Amino acid sequence: MGDIHIAKVKSTILPVLGLIFRIKGYLRVKHLKKIYYSLIHSRLMYLAPLWGCATHCLIKPLQILQRRAIQIIFNMPIRTSSAQVYNTSQILPISVCIDSSSAVLVYRSLLYNLHITYLFQRRYPAYQLRTDSHLPRPQVKTSHYGLDAVVYKSITEYNNLPLDP
Repeated sequence: MGDIHIAKVKSTILPVLGLIFRIKGYLRVKHLKKIYYSLIHSRLMYLAPLWGCATHCLIKPLQILQRRAIQIIFNMPIRTSSAQVYNTSQILPISVCIDSSSAVLVYRSLLYNLHITYLFQRRYPAYQLRTDSHLPRPQVKTSHYGLDAVVYKSITEYNNLPLDP
């Protein structure tokens, strides 16, 4: 499912990149960023927690398209480093967005009591632990697919969030 969705997203983003390239001389950067967020970023983030557990080789083309869109908007050379591209634009890389949206999915399911059966199968110990605020990660049967599962990655990202003081 993930590879089909990623291929569809890629095919819908490519024409938008061409459009942005043709109109970049007529619009200001702030307007081009609005076009980016409405036509590219929204498509990249649609169902991101679900397909975000895909392999790195499937997500890499989307990262390249995102970086290329930012380079076009800010009129940067093609060989500009990724760190400089993201620092200049103040736009988060797609990999960071996927991880944060997974953590938000877990947070909202806990906050609004959404029906996710795994999250409510917690066992509470009789004594206080320093990781009581952490959710237990599910046991994985295979390291290849189990570690990339949506539930495992989402809960890991949620547990890595800093606690409020």
